[in-house]
Amino acid sequence: MIKGADFSNVAVEQVTPIEPTPDGYVYYDFIVFDGNSYVATNVTTKANTKVETAAVVTGWSTGIHAGHILGTRSGTLYESNDKFTIQIGVADQGGISASVGNMQGYQGESSVDGQFNTKYTFSVNSSNIIINGVSHLINVTLSPGTYPFFLGNTNEGGTPLQGGQFFEGKIYETKFYEGDTLIADYKPCININNSRVGFYDVIERHFYGNSGTGTLTAGNE
Repeated sequence: MIKGADFSNVAVEQVTPIEPTPDGYVYYDFIVFDGNSYVATNVTTKANTKVETAAVVTGWSTGIHAGHILGTRSGTLYESNDKFTIQIGVADQGGISASVGNMQGYQGESSVDGQFNTKYTFSVNSSNIIINGVSHLINVTLSPGTYPFFLGNTNEGGTPLQGGQFFEGKIYETKFYEGDTLIADYKPCININNSRVGFYDVIERHFYGNSGTGTLTAGNE
C-alpha cells in the first residue's frame, strides 16, 4: 500500500476463469469418426435450441456421399417438426447444410459440394443457419423432441440412420443452447483411466463415449 494513495477509481480487469480439465480426462481438439461410430448425447430439441459445432469430412461412407455431423428427429426427413440435423455431403445429397423443424429438406449452402479436409463451422437455430460465417435466414417451427442428439449421425426415433449416413471425419467441440443459455458443452477428450475416447460435457460433468461399432480417435491440430 502506498501511503496517501487513493485507488478507489482504478479499474480492475475482470478475469474469466478457465474451466479446469476434470480429473482423469485429457481434452483434445477433435474426435475422428471412422464412419461406423456415433455418440449418444443427453440433449433433446426444444423450441429455442441452438447448436454450435465444427467438422471436417475426410471421406464418404458406403451408400450416399454425405455424413451427418449430428442430429435428431422422431420420424422421417419430411415429417418431423422436432428435426434438427447438420451434415456435410455432395450437392445432390444436401451439400453443406442443416435441416431444422418442419423445413422441407436441407437449408444453407445446400448447392455446394462439401470438400474433403476443409473445416466447416456451424451455428444453427430455427431462424438462422450460419455456415463459415455466411448467414442463411429461415423461419421454421421447432418442436420439443423426445430423442437425444447423436454426434456422428442422426438419431431417428432411437436408432442411427443407416445407408452411409454415418459421419467420416473430425468433429470438434459442440455446444447446445436453449436461447442464449448454454446447456451442454461437449469437449473432445480421452478418459485416461480406461483409454475411452469421446466427449466430456462440462455442464453436466459427464463423459459420453462411442455407441457404434467403429472406433473413435482423439486428435489435435
